[in-house]
Parts: sequence; structure tokens; C-alpha cells
Amino acid sequence: MPHIKLSDVGLRSLPLPPKGTVDYWDLTLASFACRVSQGGAKTFILKTYNSRRAIGRWPLISLAAARREAKRILAEKTLGRIQPQSITVAKACELFLKEKEKARRARTVQDLKDRLDRHFDIPGQLGKITHNQIVRRLEAIKTPQEFNAALRVGRTFFTWCTNRRYITENPTTGIDRRSVPSRTRVVSNKPGRHRLTRAKPEHTSKGASPIDAVYGATTHISGDSFPRSKPKAWSSKSSSSSSASPTDGTRRGNIWSFAYQTCILLVLQRRLTPCN
Repeated sequence: MPHIKLSDVGLRSLPLPPKGTVDYWDLTLASFACRVSQGGAKTFILKTYNSRRAIGRWPLISLAAARREAKRILAEKTLGRIQPQSITVAKACELFLKEKEKARRARTVQDLKDRLDRHFDIPGQLGKITHNQIVRRLEAIKTPQEFNAALRVGRTFFTWCTNRRYITENPTTGIDRRSVPSRTRVVSNKPGRHRLTRAKPEHTSKGASPIDAVYGATTHISGDSFPRSKPKAWSSKSSSSSSASPTDGTRRGNIWSFAYQTCILLVLQRRLTPCN
């Protein structure tokens, strides 16, 4: 992007690009430029909100007149007089979903629509929505999972509206996600099945591997998956490192605790080798 001092004489001699267009930015007025096409057309443009706005084509409009118009637009922007487009929330949601249908899966679009209808069905003009209004709606959500999902959809929608100049500010800015508590991972609690939970981080040894640091060095198996006595199926196995038994862990009541490597071997053995 070349930067030059635009002048009436210089406009006549601006080189044409071999392909497409090139913008010559004015050193006198920031965000003001002359766009030259490969066909020789020269258009004055102004950069506002990360977009290019055409002012007029030279020589139908002079350089001095184009600069005055650019300064007027920049002044209105600075004074906050540029008003966003008037559009209702319902119409904005309709346009948003219609555009997303072109690039997103039907299931994703349906998820967006469901949460917009559930949490952001606000009557009236889109530009009247405030940050506190969005905060109150999100605070009414009980579960952190749904809160985060609604915030994600709302942030996507209002960012889309901001990019299209329907609003000047995103009302979800400054709202943080809620922390989701860790859950017990239950495969099944029926007799003969396993229930796996991750050990607490403080139970991890200092010399643990990176996997230990994430998942914990110990995995607990509860239920009556393993009898109190050593099964016959394990008594006939060798003591090689490729096999494991409940005696490799510790038991408190009906809770067995194993190193996670041992737990993996136990699960594989019980799937692949039937116990008699």
C-alpha cells in the first residue's frame, strides 16, 4: 500500500496496476486514499471501521472536495453522530440465520436458532439492547453449561451484527464464561461393570509424567467389578509386565485404586479374557 502526498497534478500521473486495483494513501489526511484500477478509473475512498467507503470518482469530484467530505465523515464519527442502521432484533436474527445456512450444517443452524429464541428473544430495536440487559438474561440461566452455550451463541450473533454496522458495540463484551465443575465419569454402576473417576491432582506424585499431571496418577474403580479374593482367571496368568491383577492396587471397602496404566490393562484383560 503506497503512501504519497496526493495532489491534482499527481493524480493524473498515478501509475496503473497491471491487475486489479491499488490504493494510494494520502500523507496529508489519514484514512483517505485514491483507488486506481487497471482500467484507469480513479476513486476517492475513506477507511472507516475497517472498511473502505467510496466518496466519489475523479475528476467528477475534485481532490479538495473529496478531502472536505472525508473530514466531515471523520468528524461525525469522532463526535458519535453516525447512527447504526435501524433494524429489529427479530429481523437481525432472521438475516443472521439465513446467512449461516449457507456455510453451516443444519444441526448447527438449529442450535443457533434454539438458543437465540430461548435467551435473546428481545422485542424492539437491536440498537436499544444494553449490556446490563444481556447480563440479566444470562444470569437467569441455572447451569454453567447452558450459560456458556448461550454466551457463545449470543457473542457470535452480536459480533455478526457489529460487523454489519447494525450496532456499534457488542453487548456481550466483558461477560466471562462460567467454570464447569469436574464430573464423575460413569460407564455403568450395575454389577459387573465399571465406574471410573479421575484422581485429584494432589494425589499425583512429583515425578509423574505429563499424562499423570492431567489425569492423575491413580484411577478408582468402584462397584463389585472385582471380588475380594483373587479370581482364578488371574491366578493362571504370568507375572509379566503385560498383565495386571487387582493385587496390583489397593482396596478400601468396595473401592479399588490403581495406577492408570494398571487400570488400562485390567479393562483390556476383562474385555478380552473371560473370568471363570
